[in-house]
Amino acid sequence: MSARATLKDLKTKMCLGDIAKLQLLHILVTLDGRALLNSIHAHLLIIVSIQERLFRGNQTQRDGIRWYNAIV
Repeated sequence: MSARATLKDLKTKMCLGDIAKLQLLHILVTLDGRALLNSIHAHLLIIVSIQERLFRGNQTQRDGIRWYNAIV
């Protein structure tokens, strides 16, 4: 099983907060400086969008995770 497949499997079993932490950790490990700030900001906007979408559309958390995986 590849690392990417493992990460995808983990994402389907985690809550959105866990996914956010995982994404931010990935950014911290791979980026620095201004690119780091821009990337964190972009990921936070995505996470906020997911939360708004879940609240407004009354969707399940799993639907939100599928939507998140499609755009990341």
